[in-house]
Amino acid sequence: MNKQMCLKSKNIFESLAVLLMCMYTLMIYLVYLDKTMEPILSAILYLFMGIAIMSIIIDGKFFLNKFLMWYLGFAFLSLIALLYSPNEKASIYEFIVVLGLAFAMSVVWSDKKKFELFIKCLVIGSVVLTVYMIATGQMEVDTETGERLGDELTGNANTFASLYMVAACSSVYLIMSQCGWSLLRIIYITCFVLQEYALALSGGRKFFIVPFMVLFIMLLLKQDKNNRRHVVFCSVLIIFGVVGLCYMLMNFPILYETVGYRFESLFDYIIGESSTSDASTLEREKMRAMALELWEESPVWGHGTSAFSKLAPWGVYSHCNYTELLCNYGIIGLLYYYGLWTYSLFRLFKVKSNHIMRHFLIAIMISFILFDYGAVSFSMPVTLYFVLMASLVGEKTDRYLEEGNT
Repeated sequence: MNKQMCLKSKNIFESLAVLLMCMYTLMIYLVYLDKTMEPILSAILYLFMGIAIMSIIIDGKFFLNKFLMWYLGFAFLSLIALLYSPNEKASIYEFIVVLGLAFAMSVVWSDKKKFELFIKCLVIGSVVLTVYMIATGQMEVDTETGERLGDELTGNANTFASLYMVAACSSVYLIMSQCGWSLLRIIYITCFVLQEYALALSGGRKFFIVPFMVLFIMLLLKQDKNNRRHVVFCSVLIIFGVVGLCYMLMNFPILYETVGYRFESLFDYIIGESSTSDASTLEREKMRAMALELWEESPVWGHGTSAFSKLAPWGVYSHCNYTELLCNYGIIGLLYYYGLWTYSLFRLFKVKSNHIMRHFLIAIMISFILFDYGAVSFSMPVTLYFVLMASLVGEKTDRYLEEGNT
């Protein structure tokens, strides 16, 4: 009788945890429909964590996965670095939130279907928000004043873009998981187009390009029924895709004036035409250079948590995960942080499988490593969710990559 009661309670709490995961994932987008819903989002977050803890207590078992051990170590490193940081406003609250969410997600993501449910919620939430913005006229931006989509809605266009980037990457996974021109694939392609259009209007170059990188890498990894990769065909397809994308960015006025000109200036900077580069590109390169100069002053331990924003004249982060880690935590912080990334990628490459999730996680990890050159993501939950999943799949391959489920 007691066993039956325990099993029933366990099932109830597990179902509640899954429901709260879906609600939280949807709400990180829907909260922008009405800012008065922010307390509801916070309540769902803490309730989600609480239910996850209760589920573990009832089950009596908990597997402390490599991601949680790794990020707990990183949070501890940040706490130690807080002691010698010159920034009196520095805190580790964001790291604690990431740990809490990662713990709750670890409890829920017991199999591939739960992770796919999370992915679908990311897509649904972003599309509902996009439709709302279209209906209320908020998708219109004043390019003459340099306005970017998301500035008014979230207070920061990059915050908006990071949410849409992971949603667009999720759409790529759903597109690639379908066969032929099914109705579902057409729906997911439509979602992807809406998400990328919103990303273009946000003006975030790196956020815009990452989902395409994920798609291209997945195409290169995917095998046909005879276990053959069509590298040449996919490479040609990718080249045509890049050319077509560049044409649209350079020739469609609304796209050029929001994100196209930023790509153009970045290209000019790469080939040495710095005189035609936009101020944003030049300023961020100065930030990265200064972060490296500061790192040279304390190469092993760095200057402490959030030190760059205090020591540099800009008062913000260095816009590069690598230089930010070096400046704040030294070479020890950089090597420790990317240790799990390297290990998880190694484990995924070692898996001999044509499973779509394997391809997706390899693609998104590689894309995020490149993305990190232009963003500080070590406390960004929306990207770390996928590192968590890559770590889980690397640890328990059979549970997530079942035979015949590609």
